[in-house]
Parts: sequence; C-alpha cells; structure tokens
Amino acid sequence: MLGVVLSWVLCVLLALVFLFVGGIKLLSQPLMVQEFKLIGLGQWFRYLTGSLEVGGAIGLLIPTFSRWAALL
Repeated sequence: MLGVVLSWVLCVLLALVFLFVGGIKLLSQPLMVQEFKLIGLGQWFRYLTGSLEVGGAIGLLIPTFSRWAALL
C-alpha cells in the first residue's frame, strides 16, 4: 500500500514539473524564446518540446498511458 501511494506522489510531482516547464515554453516566456534562438533550431522546436512535455505530464496521471508517458 505504501509503495502505491509513494509511486502516485512521485508521478504527480513529476507531472507538475513537466507541466510547469512545458507551460513556460508554450507561453513564450522571453528566456525560453532567447534560449531556443541561441540553439538555432527555430521556435517550432520550442513548441514541439513544450507540447511533448505537457502531453507527457498529462499522460503520467492517466494509469493506462503512464508507462508510455514516462518513456516520452
């Protein structure tokens, strides 16, 4: 029982981190825009990584998709 609760707590914490970081990318925060400009791959890559992070965060909270989201 303790293992199940601990794994859910870890999943929720990880999902919150991914949701926060992905949300910053998708909301076009100036620091993220500048960072991806410096990388040189274009702003499309910022939207792609932000979308993948937010999608992974949501997937971590759905038991059917949690393993695939963890791989993502």
